[in-house]
Amino acid sequence: MPLSSHIDQSKELTIYTVSDKLTFDEAMAEVKLFYNHPTKNVMWDLRSVSELKFSTEEVQSLAGLDERIVSSNRINGKTAIVATQDLYFGLGRMFKSLGEMYDVPFAVMIFRTMEEAENWLKEE
Repeated sequence: MPLSSHIDQSKELTIYTVSDKLTFDEAMAEVKLFYNHPTKNVMWDLRSVSELKFSTEEVQSLAGLDERIVSSNRINGKTAIVATQDLYFGLGRMFKSLGEMYDVPFAVMIFRTMEEAENWLKEE
């Protein structure tokens, strides 16, 4: 499976680690499962991804999904995306912009390193 998750309840954080290829359907299924028991904060680690098989429309659908099913646990939460490759960093920025357009009630930031993402998630 190209997608694994870990929940750190003490930090109210779910960490998704993507390795190899990830399709839109795999990501969408995991996001829908997440909202059954969401944490306030989320980190997507894309450092080891070899390919994200998402169209522009699918990125838009993921961003809009959060608006439709977001729970009160995510209000004022944060989503950090860590991407070292330019293409995936750019997709993360697109997701952030679309989330702002949909007015999702949590912050999204894209980072090049885990350290930067972890420090941002710790900030109040």
